[in-house]
Amino acid sequence: MLTMAWVNFFFSGFVVAKVPFPLTQRFRAMLQRGVDLQSLDVTYVSSLSWYFLNVFGLNGLLSLVLGEATTVNDAAMMQQQQAAMMMGVDTSKAYVAEREALEGMHHDWAMHKVELDCKQTLKRLVQL
Repeated sequence: MLTMAWVNFFFSGFVVAKVPFPLTQRFRAMLQRGVDLQSLDVTYVSSLSWYFLNVFGLNGLLSLVLGEATTVNDAAMMQQQQAAMMMGVDTSKAYVAEREALEGMHHDWAMHKVELDCKQTLKRLVQL
């Protein structure tokens, strides 16, 4: 929602793309949100509409690349939070525990030894 608000605030009224196929006038309200020009061809897409098309159109691709566990279902998350609040569960403790779990993760970077590996590979190639 923050990204959508950011796009809407900074790029409201901008035309950013043109679809390569003809469309009827019924698509104008959907594709040209924030642009109030009746003379503009329907195939032009406003920035806010382009954002929605990308978010919803790439959702399947993102879930495929990132995995099913990383997709965010906002409605299910809100229902879980409402159910937790009705049962009297303190969600602030759950957030603190999750933050501590994330801070405890350790990542080992491989980039610091790339230069050394490249030098060794080049030396082996020169010796051949």
